[in-house]
Amino acid sequence: MHAQDDVDVPEAGAVPEAGAVPEVGDSPAAGDSSEVSGEQAATAGDNQLDQAQEDEPPRYDAWGARRNVGLAVGQMAGINALVWFYNEYIRQGGFTHVSPASFWSNFSSGFFFDDNHFSNNLFAHPYHGSLYYSAARSNGLNYWESMPFALMGSFFWECCGEVHPPAFNDWVATSIGGIAIGEVLYRAGSSFLDNEATGAERVFREIGGFLVNPVRGFNRLVSGRAARVQPNPSDPYDRIPPDLNNFVKLGVRLIGDRTTTESFQTDTEELDGFFEFNLNFGDPWRNTRRKPFDFFTLGLQLNFTDKELIGRLQIWGNLYSTELKKSEKVHHVFGITQNYDFVNNNAVEFAGLSFGGALFSEWKLSETWDLRTHLNIHGYALGAVNSEYAFLAVVPDRERLREYDMGLGAGVWGRVAFTHGGREIATVRYRFAYMNTLNGSAVNAGDTYHILHWGGVQGILPIGRWGIGVDAAAYVRSSFFELIGFDTVRQDVGEVRLFGVFQTF
Repeated sequence: MHAQDDVDVPEAGAVPEAGAVPEVGDSPAAGDSSEVSGEQAATAGDNQLDQAQEDEPPRYDAWGARRNVGLAVGQMAGINALVWFYNEYIRQGGFTHVSPASFWSNFSSGFFFDDNHFSNNLFAHPYHGSLYYSAARSNGLNYWESMPFALMGSFFWECCGEVHPPAFNDWVATSIGGIAIGEVLYRAGSSFLDNEATGAERVFREIGGFLVNPVRGFNRLVSGRAARVQPNPSDPYDRIPPDLNNFVKLGVRLIGDRTTTESFQTDTEELDGFFEFNLNFGDPWRNTRRKPFDFFTLGLQLNFTDKELIGRLQIWGNLYSTELKKSEKVHHVFGITQNYDFVNNNAVEFAGLSFGGALFSEWKLSETWDLRTHLNIHGYALGAVNSEYAFLAVVPDRERLREYDMGLGAGVWGRVAFTHGGREIATVRYRFAYMNTLNGSAVNAGDTYHILHWGGVQGILPIGRWGIGVDAAAYVRSSFFELIGFDTVRQDVGEVRLFGVFQTF
């Protein structure tokens, strides 16, 4: 890989002058009595030039990154090479002794499911996919143009980066999850950056952006843009949108878990500390631009003494949206969203990669009070949920007994929030999900299925930018195994959280 070839950066969307002017239109046909004047020819040429500029992709993005597809492809391949080198020579995992014979074996065998740990399959792989995506995004490509890089990068790893048979779940999770995480990290990283800053402030901003999005930070560093003083993006949605807020929570959580069948029952309780970070980027109702992920939400929860530190990561972002109704008292917006869900704690394992249709509504109750709702109906390209009989999963080269099923499904979630001055005071939420097992506790695909209900309420008492809050939630999983001869399992989980909250901006 080599550094980007940067020159003085024109405004985003500029088109190279050299060779850009098309030839003026055809000369009049023989015998045509009319003639084209010099002024008319110039006008025709200008019109053709304008059309050519409109049709050609911009050479630079809003941050001054040069559009470079070749470099994006090279970096995508380089990421796979670095991961392969780490696993082969540092980790010495034993699964990367690849050769032309292993390439052909993987191509000819087709896709399977694997038995990796839940966090590896549904979090680490999507993050890996975000690196492929970022290689394209930080080289001047937009959301839609960057999507294939996550798909291709993951496919080439599955076929040629390891000797294990290619895993369908890995390809889907790395690709679709990587796109969602990658775009969020690109947007979040943009809020750190300031092309006009200098000195220590510039250094700290670039470090922050690098930590959020290492691939983009690397490209800014090697191209010189990390130190170059130049204008920031003219559109605030490319950096810090007008409606941007994030808040952090710190507190304790008490969880009770009961699992019941006809023949047994288990009960557990645990007390844990947690930290939560929430980012609301943009606003469905007030955004003046509606490109993909011009508004999204990110929720991240860290559990201090649970089985793993990252207990929850949830993202939804708009792909398309349009206003349905707007008046002084009510505002409805329809949208299509991309969603990523990852919940991993001692009681619950749940993940979903989905796309859905959403209705965002806002009612004006008074000068300071609003009622906001979000209804989202979605389908899962891949889902995963903990299951008592997932050890039945048929996987090649078994390394462990898996504790979760994987499959396809559909779901709906709804959320109602009362806000005061734009800040949420009370919320009610509910989620329903259905997942049909493709691999796990199913002898044949579809032999088992899971139905999930998940609801909760939250109240916050604001004290300036600070606040105190309480949250109560219930999770019910009903898993049906009749076709393989096992009892139906019902899992009931209750959680209460007490926390302090601080709104950073």
